[in-house]
Amino acid sequence: MKPAEIRFSLQRPLQHTDADMAPTITAAMTSSQEHLTLTHKLRKPQVEKLRRERINSSIEQLKSLLGPEFLKQQPDSKLEKADILEMTVCFLR
Repeated sequence: MKPAEIRFSLQRPLQHTDADMAPTITAAMTSSQEHLTLTHKLRKPQVEKLRRERINSSIEQLKSLLGPEFLKQQPDSKLEKADILEMTVCFLR
């Protein structure tokens, strides 16, 4: 068996139809399980990228709302996300 075949065979769910019979795997079960796993693996990076983009966009909006007086505190250095969040907390207080 190839490594991929071994991995998929270990991940397949088992189904018991009778106490005296060995577990069986139906084609529908393996196909749907493998499809769900593959779909999840393909979608996860896309969902994570969208989440990071939302966070970065919100932080940029906060930075623009802080005003020049807060941004003058560190004129020559690039503000980290944590710096922007800390300044926002101070501004809101």
